[in-house]
Amino acid sequence: MDIFLIKLFLAVLFISIVSSLTGTFTFLQKKALISDALSHSVLPGIVLGFILSGHLNPWLVLTGAMVSGWISLKLIDLLKKISPLKSDALLAVSLSTFLAIGLSMISFTQLNPAYSRSGLTDFLFGKITAINNNDLVMMGTVCVATLIVIILCWNTLVMRSFDESYAKSRGFKVRLLDSVFNLLIITTVAISVQAIGVVLTSALLIVPVAFARMFSYKVYKIALIALAVSLFSTLSGTTISIYMENIPTGPAMVIMLSITFAFGILFNYLKPSKNG
Repeated sequence: MDIFLIKLFLAVLFISIVSSLTGTFTFLQKKALISDALSHSVLPGIVLGFILSGHLNPWLVLTGAMVSGWISLKLIDLLKKISPLKSDALLAVSLSTFLAIGLSMISFTQLNPAYSRSGLTDFLFGKITAINNNDLVMMGTVCVATLIVIILCWNTLVMRSFDESYAKSRGFKVRLLDSVFNLLIITTVAISVQAIGVVLTSALLIVPVAFARMFSYKVYKIALIALAVSLFSTLSGTTISIYMENIPTGPAMVIMLSITFAFGILFNYLKPSKNG
């Protein structure tokens, strides 16, 4: 098999595993809007990591994205305490502000001849074919780390997702767990943006899980179905992007996600009722 195709498959596999696992608990904890805000908030950190390294160093870009995403979360928490606004409004403010800063930084780098061909604009809509060996190592490392954390915290995450008060009564440190899980969301977004883009990354976290939720109430089944949907959509979207060069990877993936979700809605609507 062509080494290029193997790299693409591994990148898609790593991203799908991380996004389906993290997305399951993001969906169950009703944090879909947070994932959307974070997918835009990481852009300034990505550009800053590039500027500091002079090239797209995956580890420095990942670090920059994580710092930028974390600052966004902390800023939202601060605004919740000092303003009368609701969370959705604050998330919208954070999303638009960080995206505007990131776009301005990209425009600045494009004016510099040394940075003009950097490939930073690929982070807007995604270009999985640009992923190299260093990117794969970083994605694989994050994937393994995410698997370890999710497996170790599975029961606690399930409990916290459905009954936060009960989790607190059992003595679990919910705030610490939330901080760790928010970090997982940030890292998931950070490794996914190069493939799907900052504009559409949240779709990869939420849409496969929303599809899975229509067919199961068991968390492990939701995660497995979401993984299957994510793999199918990212592989088919990547294939479309390769053979139709004018369609960026991210939009192609999300189109396939949307088509799959639409079929799920239709099947769920037409299937015979258990009471019928």
